[in-house]
Amino acid sequence: MHDLSLYIVTFNCARNPIQPKLFASHLFQALPPATGQGSSNDCANSLPDILVLSLQEVAPLAYAFLGGRFLTPYLDSFRRAVQLASSAWQGGAGSGENYSFIISRNVGMTAIMVFARPQCADTVRWIDVAGVGTGLWAIGSKGAVGVRLGLSSPNSQIRQQNDRGLLEVAFVAAHLAPSEWGCQKRNENWESIARQLVFVPAKSSPLGSSVGRHRRSSSGSDDEQEPLLPGGSEGEMTGFQGIYRPTSHLFLAGDLNYRTNGSSPSTGDFQAYPQLTHDKADPRHHSHLLQSDQLTRELRAGRTCHGLEELSIDFPPTYKYSRESSRQSDDHQGALNWVRWRWPSWCDRILFLDLPPWSSGRRLQFGKYTALSAMPTSDHRPVALSLCIPLEPIPQPPEGAGDGGDPRLSPPFPLDPMWREKRSQARRREVVVGLVAYLGLTWEGNVILFALVVGCAGGWWAVRGLLL
Repeated sequence: MHDLSLYIVTFNCARNPIQPKLFASHLFQALPPATGQGSSNDCANSLPDILVLSLQEVAPLAYAFLGGRFLTPYLDSFRRAVQLASSAWQGGAGSGENYSFIISRNVGMTAIMVFARPQCADTVRWIDVAGVGTGLWAIGSKGAVGVRLGLSSPNSQIRQQNDRGLLEVAFVAAHLAPSEWGCQKRNENWESIARQLVFVPAKSSPLGSSVGRHRRSSSGSDDEQEPLLPGGSEGEMTGFQGIYRPTSHLFLAGDLNYRTNGSSPSTGDFQAYPQLTHDKADPRHHSHLLQSDQLTRELRAGRTCHGLEELSIDFPPTYKYSRESSRQSDDHQGALNWVRWRWPSWCDRILFLDLPPWSSGRRLQFGKYTALSAMPTSDHRPVALSLCIPLEPIPQPPEGAGDGGDPRLSPPFPLDPMWREKRSQARRREVVVGLVAYLGLTWEGNVILFALVVGCAGGWWAVRGLLL
């Protein structure tokens, strides 16, 4: 194996549970067709080594903020979908699981799940995690959560070396501020992420409401609450590390929420919304609307996602679909049914940080970047990216090397020294908000609240009777 194949999917779940079988049937649409034949290209004709799911609005607010068993059913649906999709990809062959569940973490309503093929999972040496809320009071209604893996090479000689020779790959799931007029707020969200998304070993993480990774042991037992491996990057010894690290790959996936207009559509604007056509000269081809994309403009101006890049977009906007359109679960049938009060936009994006100039090895190999079929449970379409990265560590920059504009060496913002305290305070607020929402917005909470009211009323009448 000369490359490590990655498959990254971002999906705004709209606070609804997915339908595992339906999601599975579309999950690998960004992979080349399986041929069953050998190939010199490690990216072709096989399931990706690592699968990452970036999930926004993963569950209703109460369940997401409380986490634990409240959130588990929503994440388990994705685990089921991954196994169904991988089994179908291989024609139902094989008796074991095609993917090992590595880790999942969430900050409020934004979650990340990482899976790996069993042979790749065995090379994971350490795991670092990070999280930050950017919603009101810094809670996790919006925010980002990240996972950084340290992987050894399958080569036995390299596998025995220390952490300095590991391949490092960081994945960040994000959900930024909404609305057409919120572009500046989204840029401010990104600044908060760059300042406060600090990676620490998984076991010492201050993140709340997290679901532990699958634990493999010699006895074959499972423990859903303990990480298989402690974090162990050099960042914990030499100083905290943010999203930019000289020796790490970086991928950002999420509902970044950048729109195609700075104000809400007016009456009649919907008649010019994109529709399915292969004629790029047609004014309703999506390429015309793409010229007004806020994220493209802000990236070029250096005001957000500093140093990150994106492949060319050749798919329709991913938001905001009507329920009628989503129920089709296919954009090849009929018209694209947009809601009229939102500009169709490419809210859901996947960005990457290219290899640094001091890395003289092979470059990134990209497969497909596309939107998956619409889902009946959401007004967003999932977006997926397939690619391969060289299976060799990014070396430390040579002494005296200038930053050359590379954010790995010269991050756009300094880390916030109060990041841990701010996250802990925000987590306490999330618990309070989650409890209030649970009691007021869920049927289970309503039952508990009713029982408390009845109990208090009964107690008051009992005491009153004794006193009288």
